[in-house]
Amino acid sequence: MTEAQVIKGFKATIDQYYHLPNKNYIEENQLHFIGGVLKAALHIISNDNYFALKQYIYDTYGYDPGGCRAGQISFMDLKDGGNNGSK
Repeated sequence: MTEAQVIKGFKATIDQYYHLPNKNYIEENQLHFIGGVLKAALHIISNDNYFALKQYIYDTYGYDPGGCRAGQISFMDLKDGGNNGSK
C-alpha cells in the first residue's frame, strides 16, 4: 500500500465521521475521534503529509486539530530553535 493510498483512507475515515447524521455527537466527540485518527497518521505518513491532513480537516470541516489557524511548526523548526533552518 502506498502512502497516497493510506492518506486517501485517512481522509475517507474523516469524511465518514463528519457525515454522521448527529451533529451534536460530532461536535462532542471530534477531539477524541480526530485526535485518534491523527495519532495513527503521525506514525504512518510523512511529516508534511501529516500537516496536510490536519489542514484538510480544517479547510474542509472547520475543525482545527491544532496549529492550522496559527500555523504549523515542524520538527525542523523545533530542532533549529525556531530559526527555520537559518543561522
